[in-house]
Amino acid sequence: MRLDDYLQQQLQGGQFNSSGNFTLDLIDARDKLQRYRLPAPEYYLLKLVQCADRLGTGSVRVRLAPFETLVTFVVSEKHDITDFEPLLNALTDPYKLEDGALRHLVVAISAALTVDPKEICWLVRHGSQGLRLRITEENIESDSLAFENPFVDGKIRCTFYLRHRKSWKFWENAKRNAECLQLLSSRCLFSRIPVVVDGRNLQATWDYERFAFKAAWFAHHSQAYHLAERFLLCDGPGAITFRRPYPHAYEVSENGLNIWKPALWFDNQTFLESSDTRCYLCEVLSARRRRPTPLAKLPDRIQVKAAFALPLNLEGPSFLGFVKDSVLLNFNEQELDLPGLVGIFSADGQTLDLTDFQVVQTDQYEERVAEFRQEGESMFALARNQANLFRPIGVAGVFGAQD
Repeated sequence: MRLDDYLQQQLQGGQFNSSGNFTLDLIDARDKLQRYRLPAPEYYLLKLVQCADRLGTGSVRVRLAPFETLVTFVVSEKHDITDFEPLLNALTDPYKLEDGALRHLVVAISAALTVDPKEICWLVRHGSQGLRLRITEENIESDSLAFENPFVDGKIRCTFYLRHRKSWKFWENAKRNAECLQLLSSRCLFSRIPVVVDGRNLQATWDYERFAFKAAWFAHHSQAYHLAERFLLCDGPGAITFRRPYPHAYEVSENGLNIWKPALWFDNQTFLESSDTRCYLCEVLSARRRRPTPLAKLPDRIQVKAAFALPLNLEGPSFLGFVKDSVLLNFNEQELDLPGLVGIFSADGQTLDLTDFQVVQTDQYEERVAEFRQEGESMFALARNQANLFRPIGVAGVFGAQD
């Protein structure tokens, strides 16, 4: 059922009822919610990840069952998220909320309504007490709950529960869950916090055996580029950091020193919808010296400005993307003479639309485009100089590392 049809049905039936004395003007809601429509209904999962990231959680757990979706995370009690009245008042206008985390939550709830759920619940549990916001076809209810076993002191457990309508078309449920998993895998690739889906950490799917021998082949060159799985993170608001590879991934030379350079790997197919799978590598560069920094001299995490990827076939459009609260936003195609180049920046300082998923083209955006062009031209020059070295796989870089 579409959002317009859903709201019209509720309008004909009266209005939402709430035990918290809350009334929703459905005509006004229908018009206003259109402005907060996400690219797809399943994006409510990404808004929940953004909400959890903004609240400073340590991890997000997602359960994709045939007829229900469950998202849970734990935050510190210092965050004031136990008051539901601001949420209710902001359902038709999320930007009434000053807290960015609650705005993400309200947009998530609005988007979840468009998947035609049977029930949506938002539960906040603090100690032995809990507050629940429950949305069904008939009404909106907010009530208090009591638990026999109190939760951990100083922590608040947040749970988002969406119950789907049961159907004998089991393949539709499987398709929906597969699309949700693919969405989380591609858009949370650089997440600061671990996103665990059905007991497994999210990771890009890749064929290790296919690329393992090429990693060893690269090691025989003076400038070694090595495969890595995932070391680029959006580490808090406005910061993209590069995490040093794990110790067991190092290659040790004869004198006992680590000679591997840090590298980044991700699957191009996850966000460009390409039919082929390409591997990208990166090398951390010093912002001052503009030369490779020895791995032994790097801290566990260093802040970088952006990450770039360059395909060897030099085909296709150029794309510029941004990371906001651990989620990769929509990519913008750029008309640049840099075929196939992909750049990823932090969304800090950029103006976003009402959904926080599209960057508005302002002066700050144009500055990023200019920087994207400048760094891309440098990468093309590097690729030309090292054409023989990079022909088997690809080349990418993380630029702007701070000393």
